[in-house]
Formats: sequence, C-alpha cells, structure tokens
Amino acid sequence: MEMWEDPVVLDRILDYLDTHQFLASFTSLGGLPLREGAHCHCSEPRRVGDDLDLRCEVSFEELVGYGAAAAQRLRQSGEVHLRLDAAGQVKDAWLCRPDSC
Repeated sequence: MEMWEDPVVLDRILDYLDTHQFLASFTSLGGLPLREGAHCHCSEPRRVGDDLDLRCEVSFEELVGYGAAAAQRLRQSGEVHLRLDAAGQVKDAWLCRPDSC
C-alpha cells in the first residue's frame, strides 16, 4: 500500500480539505459540505524533494436547505492537488483548472 492510500493519511487529507474550505469550493448551491462520509482517491504521485505531489478526487454530500422544505443531500465531487510531507501530513493544497497546473 502506498502512503497516500493509508486510511489514516486519507483522513488527514479530508480533514485538511474540510478545515481549509476546499470542500466548500465544490458546493453548487451554497450548501454545507459534510465531512462525514466523504471519500478521497489520490493518484499521479510526483516527487518534489522529500515531498509528494498528488492529484486527488474528492466526493462528499452537500446539505442544501430549501426554505421550509426539508434539507436535501446532494452528492458533489471535485479535484484538488496537494503536497504531502514524508510523514503523510498535508503541507499545501491547491485547485487547478484542467491542464493549468
């Protein structure tokens, strides 16, 4: 198993993305991104010194309220690039447009 496939590292990645409002950037209706049940899949590793750059696909539910109607959950997803240090901690993350990183 690669470091970025470790469930502990994936939790750290999702926590970082949630804490730094990256999940919110993928909401479509201004709803609340829910960290519970979110998933992350990283690929395309590239070494940068002792660090590792990855492209990660995230999916999560967005909680959207419609006035007096009950809140609904919409499945959302997005792509983020991030840098992990040798210990599997996220050092930085950024959003990219296709073919612009």
